[in-house]
Order: sequence, then structure tokens, then C-alpha cells
Amino acid sequence: MSLPLKPLVVGLLLSCSWQAQSADFSHLIVFGDSLSDAGQFPDGTDRSDPNFLSGKRFTNRTGADFSGPYAEVATQRLARQLGLGDLFPSTSPVRQAVGLEDGTDYATGGYTTAQILRSIREPGGSVVAAPDGTILRQRDGYLVSSPKADPDALYYLNGGGNDFFNGVITGVNSAQESAGRLVLGAKALADAGAETLVVSDLPDVSQTPAAAGSPALAAAKPLVQVFNAALGQGLATLNPRLQILRLDTNRLFDEVKADPARFGFATPDMFSAGEQLGNVCFDGRDGSCQTSTDFGVTQATADPDQLLFYDGVHPTARAQQVLADQAYSFFTASDELSLLTYFNQQILSHDQGALYDELEMGRSLSTGDWQLFARGAKQTVNTGDGYANARAESDDDHLMIGALYQYSDTVTLTAALSHQNADLDLKNSGSDYDIEGQTLHLGGQYRWSIFALEGQLNYGQQDVDSARRLALGVSRRTETGSTDAESLGAALRIKMNLVSDQGDRLMPYVGVKYLKSRVDGFKEDQLTSTSLDYEDFDNEAWLGEVGLGFRQSGQHGVIADIAWLKPLQREATDVSFSQQSYGGQADTLTFGGYKMEDESVRGQLGYFVNLSSGVRLNAAYHYWFADDDQSSVSVSAALTF
Repeated sequence: MSLPLKPLVVGLLLSCSWQAQSADFSHLIVFGDSLSDAGQFPDGTDRSDPNFLSGKRFTNRTGADFSGPYAEVATQRLARQLGLGDLFPSTSPVRQAVGLEDGTDYATGGYTTAQILRSIREPGGSVVAAPDGTILRQRDGYLVSSPKADPDALYYLNGGGNDFFNGVITGVNSAQESAGRLVLGAKALADAGAETLVVSDLPDVSQTPAAAGSPALAAAKPLVQVFNAALGQGLATLNPRLQILRLDTNRLFDEVKADPARFGFATPDMFSAGEQLGNVCFDGRDGSCQTSTDFGVTQATADPDQLLFYDGVHPTARAQQVLADQAYSFFTASDELSLLTYFNQQILSHDQGALYDELEMGRSLSTGDWQLFARGAKQTVNTGDGYANARAESDDDHLMIGALYQYSDTVTLTAALSHQNADLDLKNSGSDYDIEGQTLHLGGQYRWSIFALEGQLNYGQQDVDSARRLALGVSRRTETGSTDAESLGAALRIKMNLVSDQGDRLMPYVGVKYLKSRVDGFKEDQLTSTSLDYEDFDNEAWLGEVGLGFRQSGQHGVIADIAWLKPLQREATDVSFSQQSYGGQADTLTFGGYKMEDESVRGQLGYFVNLSSGVRLNAAYHYWFADDDQSSVSVSAALTF
């Protein structure tokens, strides 16, 4: 068939662009004590004071002279990191008085584990009371007002410190009973439909400045260990549908004290004699601790950021950020690791397109001819700004060596081996993932009349080096690891060959691709408060494509291609991991990562030259029309004999 055609100058190359599907939560709902109190109590009594509305929080004040509002606690910081906005107190008398909506943080300073349990499940269980016992405000516990827990919310639970301070815990049995009350709270949430719960271990109260003046607290370490062990054992008995992320705060604080400078805190040589990071505080004017003579609020050199404790037991703002970052790091891990499967699929898809190109360029072979080819490509990818936690940039190198054999007038066979090297950098976190491997490709083309049927099978193996970077306050930590991966692909395409009077070819086509990538489970190298142990994870996708190719006739000319790509099946990669810090007691958590965009377009524009010696050279530029900014340049050479 002959058609008058004009040369095409735009085309596309298949790729996958990714859309954030991380662990998205509707709300953060908090139960606990002063460590996570978002401001239940009024800040003073002067309603005209700008600090009055924000409420009292149990950490240092902000401002140049430390007279501004209290800094945020860790749970408030975590809520913002997760994209959930401001976290407000649930039972604030101040917010009620001015007509503001209640928040979802039920944690209240001074709560024992019994009071925390009541704030979860009992009528009138959320109580904010003055030191003299006067009730400032009271409302029902969370599950009374919301009998069906929001399954899409993230729940947070901490407590136990006030059981020590108030003499509730005096021995092993009472420590186990206190931990059991937190377990009952978690069970109530699980029974009501909660699906994801963060539980903070009880920090070691014997290592706080308050313990310096309290023999009972100074000797509390064994009972803190009993409490945390009982907490872990009890949580392990709950409905497995409830995912439980525990926070090993004690290991984290040990890491801070072992290297305070790394976390931005004062080192031992910066303190006066007899003082150290764990036995002084920023503001001990209430008698709960010794105020630092170097960085305390009463000094000209006052600086709470140098200190771990604000008062006898509560962290400073800098320490609150470290705690928030520890929790946040676990939620970003699934986003980052899921990119390994998707970029592996992208690498495979790129090679599938390259093999199709070589089949098309070999159409002029005669029966019995062989054609050897070598092809190299450099690809860059910048993922879109819509990604929650893992905006990525990658530089990928591709090298393919293969052969075509013209078996008959209608059948062409091909085999190729490709080498890939991808360097994936995460813009937000600075994490770095390297993927290097080889892929075997087998394919062919069958032609009849104006039609051609093309297909291929692909199998590859890759080495993966992981360097997951995370913030811990001002510190940056790198959790390293290595593992293996494999990819499996198949592609089928049918196209028409429409020839103009000048011999130029216009080639409409439809096709389908299958892409699967699997990453073997692995442990991160070091045992830390943030290191993880990953299970195997994989992703597979079916993609349909409709495209139009163009090739000029003659010994040299333009080649171009444009296609629209639509996923026929796309699922987020589920990444499952456990925390190394808890060993066999660690729960396995599963969060979804990324999945392909709903559709994309690919384009290619190139030029070829056939030399008289049987050598063919060509080069092409490829661009991806999607949210991602992606492009590549490829060059190839072929020898026919």
C-alpha cells in the first residue's frame, strides 16, 4: 500500500513514571502523658497573652528570651512530617472557650496508665484537671464518642512514667500491671477497627535529671525493663490485623549520649565539673532538677539546644525533634525501598524498547544474514514534585550487545545481553540506591503482507546497594545494606507497515508489556534504633500501548516514534519490614509504596546512516511526557554479514 507521507520528527520511548502511594493516614490520634501532650492546659491565666491559646507543653519555650510559646512535642512534629497538618489537644478548656474545634491528641500531662486507658475507652475519661484537682474540662474517651475507630488513622500510645513518679509502680508485679493497662488500651483500639499503632517504650526514668534527687527513681532501671518487656509481650498477643510500630527510645537516647556532638548536644568537655548531659536540665526552677550552670535558662549563655532535658524528665525541643524523626524514618522506608522495584521495571522497559528498535532497523536483512549490534544509552530521571517522601533523581547507563538472524523472508530472530547501572538519589532524604545487573533478551519478528508481529522475553539479575539516609534532629544517619534483585518481562506488538511512494514507512502499532521486579529481603548492616530487616517484595505491571512509528527510506534518514501508554494493571509495591532493635519480638509492618501513573506518553527522534561496508550507525533522543522529567540519548552501531 502506498501513501503520501511527510517525515515525522517526534516520537516516544516507553518508561514508567511514579505516583506517591505511601502510608497515607487520615489523622494522628494520640493517647499518653506529658511526653505527647499537645497543649491541654492553659499557658498561664492572662487571656490577652499571645501564648495563652497555644497551651502549655512540657518542653522549653521558644523565642530569643525563651518567653514565647512552648515548642512542639514530638507527636506534633510527626503529624506535620506525615502531611497531617497541626495536631491539637482533644480536651483543651481554652480552645473550647474560644469556640475552636477539638483536636485528636488525648495525651495529658500527669496521666498514669490507668488515666490513659480511661481516655481511650470510658465515658468522661478525658479529663484536664488543675494541680489542686479542679476539673478544667472533661469529655468522653475516644471510643465512646467514636465507637468505630478510623481504620485509616495512625494511632500513637505512650505512658508509664507517672506510674513511677506517683508510686504506682513499686515492684515487678505493679510494673507488669501498668504495662498491661497500655496493652488493654491498644486492644480496645484494635477491637474497634484501628489498623496501625505506634507505641513508644517507656524511657529509662533512672537516667533523667530527676533521678539525681530521688533514690527510688535512680534505682528504677530494672523495673523500667520489666515494664517494657511486659509491654512487648502483651502487644504480641493482640489481633495480628493491628500493625504495631514500637519506638525504642532507650536505645535512641543511648546513641545520643554516646555521641552527643553528632546530634547537636553539648559534649562532656563543655560542662562544668560534676555536670553532664543526663543529670542537668534547662529549667530547674520548679525544683525537679539541677539547672545547667553552662546552658540553663538563668545563664547568659542559655541554650536549650545544647541539652537533652528541659526539666527533670521532659526532653528539650531539639530532643523532641530527634524523637519525631525516629518515628518518621519508619514511614518513609517503604516509599524509598519501593522505588527499587519500579526503577528496575523502568530499566527493563527501556531495554525492551531498545530491542524493538533493533528489530525494526534490521528489516532490510536477507535470508541467512546476520547482524551484530551494540547499543549504549544514558538516561536521566527526575521524579515529579508530587511525591510524599521520595522525590528521586537517577542517572542510568545502559549497554546492549546482541545479534539478529534473518531465518527466512518472514522471520527474524534476535538475542541480546544488556548491562545496566542505575544510581538512584532521593532528593528529600539524600538516600542513595545503586542497581547494577545484566538482562538476557530473546525475541523475534514475523511479517506477513503489511503486518508484523514482534515479541520478546526478558530475564535479568541485579545487585542492589542500599544507603537509606534519615534525619535525627540535626544529625544524619545512613543505614546501609545490600541485596539481590531480579526482573522478568515479556512484550508483544502488532504493527502495520504503510509505505509511501518515496519508500518512507509509517507504522501504527498496538502492544502489551509485562514487567515484574522482585527484591530479595535483607537486613541493614548495623543494629541501631532505626535499622530494619526487610522481607522479599515485588511488583508486576501490565501495560498497553498505542503508537505510531516513522522511518525514512534511503541510506540515511529520520527515525521517529510516538506512543500513548496505559497501565492495564498497576498496584503499589507493598514493603514489609521489622525493626532490628526488637529482634524476635518485632512486629512485621507492611506499607504501600509507589505505583505507576494512570497514563504517560513517550517520544523518540533519531537519525540513521547505512554505510556501504554493511555498517549502520544511528543515534536518537528520547523524552517522557509525564509528571516526571525524563530523557535519554542512545547511540548504536550494527554490522551485517
